[in-house]
Amino acid sequence: MRSIRVQELLEKIRVANGGLEDEHNAVGNLLKEMRTITGDFLPPADACGSYQITYARLAELEEDTFQHIHLENNILFSRL
Repeated sequence: MRSIRVQELLEKIRVANGGLEDEHNAVGNLLKEMRTITGDFLPPADACGSYQITYARLAELEEDTFQHIHLENNILFSRL
């Protein structure tokens, strides 16, 4: 009886994860577009400090988000 409940729960999680993977792909595409628009997050040579910090933080956001996506898609979800 218990294993049936566990299997049902795992199936619900797998179904929910399908949507998350689609969201991960959409976010990844947006981040790639942002990288392109910003010239690989390289501010102009004469950019003010705020501009430079903004680009640096965008690069951090991209790195952190791709790490998050990797961990969920390739580690967490695969264990289910």
